[in-house]
Amino acid sequence: MSLNAILEAIQESGHTEIAQIEAQAQNDVEIILAKARAEAERIRRDCWATRMAQAKREEARVMLEARSQVLKIEGEANQILIEETLIRTREQLVNLRPASNYPSVLRHLTVEALDKLYPCLEDDERVCLRANNHDQELLEPFLGDRYSGMLVNYDLNCWGGIIAQSGDGCIVVINTLEERFERSKPHLQRHLAVWFEGDKNMQY
Repeated sequence: MSLNAILEAIQESGHTEIAQIEAQAQNDVEIILAKARAEAERIRRDCWATRMAQAKREEARVMLEARSQVLKIEGEANQILIEETLIRTREQLVNLRPASNYPSVLRHLTVEALDKLYPCLEDDERVCLRANNHDQELLEPFLGDRYSGMLVNYDLNCWGGIIAQSGDGCIVVINTLEERFERSKPHLQRHLAVWFEGDKNMQY
């Protein structure tokens, strides 16, 4: 083989090898670019998922805080309503004596106090009542019909009602309007809280 032929063969072989190297390099570049694009897409999705998760957590935090504020405001409003209702109830009891139903209320309180006192007494033990002097005209006719001979002292400063006690004062049943109101306040507060809460839910 001539020298020129040998040189041409070497050159041809070099061109082929270069072409193969270039093709392999191009293939490697495409693989690298494909991996880079896939990784970039994964990173983008991860970032998006992270941002969405952060956004959802922030939304949940804001909603929880808003709900807490709403509950606080509603609780404060309900407490104001409860206190206002108790104040009005107290005012009605303070001014109950002139009302048309007060005589029946006084009789009921008296009977109730005596019914609680009698089982605690010894046989024939004396009973004493304490009442307000404004209730004397209402109480005496009622006591005369059912409880004649009972000692009554009209020295009680109260909104209305009665105190019944044993003769020696050791057993006392307080059944005044003030006492009934104070005993009922916890129950009234619970009842009003449930009532206002139910009323609020109905509005929603």
